[in-house]
Amino acid sequence: MELVLTAMSKDRPGIVEDIAAIITDHDGNWVQSSMARLGGEFAGIVQFTAPLEKKDAMVAALRALDKKGIRLEIQEDQPDSETVKQTGETAIIELTGLDHTGIVRDITHLLSENGVTWKPTSTPPVWPASQCFTPGQKFACQRACQSTSLPKPPRP
Repeated sequence: MELVLTAMSKDRPGIVEDIAAIITDHDGNWVQSSMARLGGEFAGIVQFTAPLEKKDAMVAALRALDKKGIRLEIQEDQPDSETVKQTGETAIIELTGLDHTGIVRDITHLLSENGVTWKPTSTPPVWPASQCFTPGQKFACQRACQSTSLPKPPRP
């Protein structure tokens, strides 16, 4: 059975090791993950497998990490979820513009109205000297769309 967990904690050495040890100790397998550190906080999402007969004990052991300050959400993986069926093409869209309050909201609103969903990604910090917002992003179309068909977002 595949599970997905999200984890948050004050960043410190050993967070990933604590999670990985429990998964391994219960004969699970780490499939893939993405992790980040922002503002002194650690955040991660992990997809892993668990033998059905050990799932409950594994989940209980993972939830006990709360005593170490690691907050977790754990759920069964839904690979065929109706909420996001990715069809169409994947495109890399490079955005460059003056940073302003609401830029991510404006861009994601435009994209979601056109059936485009984010692939796993991050936004880099805005450097004060440039005040430019320049993420190289990956998007996946939920329906047939062409990158040239997306309207330009309104200017602030």
